[in-house]
Amino acid sequence: MSGTLIKGSLKSTHFYVPGFVSNDELDIIRPFLLSPEAGQSDGSNIHKFDQQIPREATKPMLEKMHRFWDESEELYQSTFSKLDHAHNLVAKDKSFRYATLVELANEIIPQSNSRAENGSYSYPVLYALHRSLMRDEVGFRPQLRGATRTGGQYEISSKAEVKNIMFVVEEIRKYQRSLEKDSMFKKSSLLKWVKDCQKVIDESRKSRQLTTHGTIKPLTTLDEKIKLSRQVDLSPYTEFLKSWAAFRTIDRNSTINSAGSILLRVIARYEDFQLDQSTAWTFLQEIGEIHPTANRVAYDLRVHSHGCNDIPQKDCFTSEDSMSALRTEFHLPVYCIDSVDAHEVDDGVSIERTETPNEYWIHVHAADPASRLEAKGEFADEISDRTETIYSPKEVYFLLPSDFVQNNLSLDTNRPSLTFSAKMNLNGDILDTRISPRTLLDVKFMTPKVVAEVITGSDSTESNITSTSSTVGSPIAHTSEKRTMLQSHQLSDEHKEDLRILNMIGDARLKQRIAQGGVSMSSANVDVSVSPTAGTIQLQKEESSSPGSKIDTVAPLMLIAAEVAARWCYDRGVPIPYRVTPRNKSKKDPMEFYREVVLPSLDEHGHPPINIALQYFRLLGTILPSTIPGPHVAVGVKMMAKCTSPLRRYGDLLLHWQVHAALREEARLGHDLKNNTKEDFLPFSKVELDRIISHLDARERMIKQGNRDSIRHWLCHFLIRAWQFKEAPLPSTFKFVASEDVTYSSTWGKLDFFDAPAKLEGSEKFDIEDVKAGDLLEVELEDINVYLRSITVKAIRRLKQ
Repeated sequence: MSGTLIKGSLKSTHFYVPGFVSNDELDIIRPFLLSPEAGQSDGSNIHKFDQQIPREATKPMLEKMHRFWDESEELYQSTFSKLDHAHNLVAKDKSFRYATLVELANEIIPQSNSRAENGSYSYPVLYALHRSLMRDEVGFRPQLRGATRTGGQYEISSKAEVKNIMFVVEEIRKYQRSLEKDSMFKKSSLLKWVKDCQKVIDESRKSRQLTTHGTIKPLTTLDEKIKLSRQVDLSPYTEFLKSWAAFRTIDRNSTINSAGSILLRVIARYEDFQLDQSTAWTFLQEIGEIHPTANRVAYDLRVHSHGCNDIPQKDCFTSEDSMSALRTEFHLPVYCIDSVDAHEVDDGVSIERTETPNEYWIHVHAADPASRLEAKGEFADEISDRTETIYSPKEVYFLLPSDFVQNNLSLDTNRPSLTFSAKMNLNGDILDTRISPRTLLDVKFMTPKVVAEVITGSDSTESNITSTSSTVGSPIAHTSEKRTMLQSHQLSDEHKEDLRILNMIGDARLKQRIAQGGVSMSSANVDVSVSPTAGTIQLQKEESSSPGSKIDTVAPLMLIAAEVAARWCYDRGVPIPYRVTPRNKSKKDPMEFYREVVLPSLDEHGHPPINIALQYFRLLGTILPSTIPGPHVAVGVKMMAKCTSPLRRYGDLLLHWQVHAALREEARLGHDLKNNTKEDFLPFSKVELDRIISHLDARERMIKQGNRDSIRHWLCHFLIRAWQFKEAPLPSTFKFVASEDVTYSSTWGKLDFFDAPAKLEGSEKFDIEDVKAGDLLEVELEDINVYLRSITVKAIRRLKQ
């Protein structure tokens, strides 16, 4: 075993052994390490770590690592025959599979000599398996960065995909050996495919201009769109390039990558291009295999062929409401506050007065699909794999069949809800909690702007709002309202008073959370809209100094529901996915930083500057799902559990199923379940939920990143069309704010053009080596790559701030 001490992060860690090194052992070498700040600003020193620490100081730690390595290596050698054939043992025939390391160990490693007395696997055993999986260049991939502490998971390619990849690699080897001299090889499937591709590409370029930016020119006329249906016949070579460029299932360090470059070279249509994955993506567009505006995120998240509405209703939902015996009517007005174009309505709020002055029941009503869904079964497994509804500017990949949800489960009058209630006073104190299944009888829909008008007493048209927009393509037509949205003048005085009290109590609770370390960030004000055919991309940014624009009545109330759900389940011993922020004792105390830095920086709306908020979040570390409750410091609560979006989040559905079972058990027993220790009445035990959470955490992180990547994808498409094809005016230069100090002659930051993220490089005009985080520069576009979702700019000069 050999290695080098480097500065890294949890997000780049694929294998994690908790408690491997004690704080006392770390304290011995800590004085010899660079400070975190020095490590960030001077990357060149990273390779000097191992020279700066005396060997005597590291000797105990190195000996421990050697023992771990030797034990793991011995286990690998004793079971290598099974480890080296792991893929055949665990892969599905035609689809991706996801499993944790422990789940894979259960199937791959002989149990007789690999488990401890308590039935668990030791870390050396798991590391031997991990090393083996990482040697497989196409079969396994660890997912996702940052999910290691909850066990992480591995994506496993199908047997069919791996077989196809290896077939193509062998065919390319035959081709290279023949050097086209073998007459028999000229009749091969490879050369036939190449000729077919060349013909389609040549025809495509008559109307679709090739670019070096990871895309081809978009289509603008109906005749050109028809040509999208022309495709090369299904071929293993096309599928290989999709594995390489779209699914990216081949390890970046594998020699198999060269096979993709060879295929592009043989096609002989990309002479002046780098023969990389970006060019392969462009090739797939040219032969009609994927659309010229295809979003790689759909392939990253494996939802490229997802069509939830194609699933027959009978296979998804039960005809009976599992909570019908306990469901009661709710007659008070329920206010559903969301945008006009919301696909489904997950939640609504209402207020109920009590006999005590200034005390109210705050009700948060969540849609109740769990009452029509079996917690276990084929469809439940399918929605578990999907995990969340994925929102992209052009399309939405639903968690549940959208049509059925719209017609039966999205909140509306005479629809079911699971209602989370908190008895509260105007100080924001929670005095009591309850959860109950309801039928809503008076639902009212309105936008956040209408609520802001009610709270401030002023019309939104009077607000000082500056709106900036830019469009490529024809303007997007406004869609008709999916539901009747009320305007402020249509609300009665009683309704307006309800909304004011709801906002007052939510704001009071928010102030309590802020006092406990909670941070409330202002929401993004950049919107990207894309027409169904992607012919139009519209960017819009709103900036306002109006107090009404900062009002968010809904979010604090949803967090109250999250507290109610957590407390109610905790009191009854019902395992659910809590959200916690584990304390990292090796970092500065986050609350000390909060008191000294964050609190003094808050603006009038309770929001810190973004750079300070990011420093605070780094100290807090990763937010994790856990069946053991704990504080969520970033929100400022002792415990919480997401519960208000079961139509679009599987984690919320899990909680609803558990709550349903607990409510039914309480009704059966005739008393509440406080201090309960039994699990036999629940659909999921704590052990089962712990296993599910490993997958949930990894998938949620992937989707969160995918949502960000989707915005970048369409920003890049917009800029290509405006910059290269002059479909919209662009400024000749932009303002750029650096997010980090320059390292290795580049840095990252944001443009003043719709907050687009960009990479800064130096130029002959300006040397950027001394650029620091927060510096303002004038820049011009250097390159855009849609496939890589990258915007590169070149520095011109420094600007005064």
